[in-house]
Amino acid sequence: MSTTWTAANNVALLNVDPQDTFCPNGALAVTDGDQIIPALNSLREHFNKVYWSQDFHPDNHISFASTHGAEPFSLKKVSYGDQVMWPEHAKQSASDGTGAQFHKDLVFKASDKIIQKGTNKDIDSYSAFLENDKKTPPRFDNGNSLADELRADGVDTLVITGLALDYCAGDTALDALSEKFNVIVVEDATRSITPEGRLAKIAQIVDAGGIVLTSAALQKNPQLICA
Repeated sequence: MSTTWTAANNVALLNVDPQDTFCPNGALAVTDGDQIIPALNSLREHFNKVYWSQDFHPDNHISFASTHGAEPFSLKKVSYGDQVMWPEHAKQSASDGTGAQFHKDLVFKASDKIIQKGTNKDIDSYSAFLENDKKTPPRFDNGNSLADELRADGVDTLVITGLALDYCAGDTALDALSEKFNVIVVEDATRSITPEGRLAKIAQIVDAGGIVLTSAALQKNPQLICA
């Protein structure tokens, strides 16, 4: 594949939560999370359709350990199941390492679309398609869910990157497959919280019919995303 390749119009790039809060010095830092930023910027040059998800929590969010006086990374039973008690992160009201801002080195264009998730203080949201209750979709300002918007844009195939593969990026990929989108996860454009979680999520994605490959492999397989 030429370095000047362009993905077909039915293919979109979906970058999941590449935010400061998940990068080094962030409140919920993923090891080497910032190292995916050059890969995301390089990939986006080849796509006409680019989507982003953004973790975007209000204060006192249900997922914050501080909300419950709980130990970080402990589990708490909530209405939709077990909830990990995370450190405060991706806060709408902050601009430091606990804030929701995207990494400063990312390249955005006016045509890009951003879906914000985790905005309901009573439900956490790993996936960009469904909140953790597995029935409530995050929505754009126009009322569309991510699946609605993608279909309206003529997209049936997603190339997914982001943070973290064993949580938000991986759950987004699995829900995309459930929504009958074709899914390709670019492994070296993701990072994970644990190696064990990474391997388990990759296995789930492959078992569900997704493709997990490196950016180099994507370059060598133009039939996957090019017309």
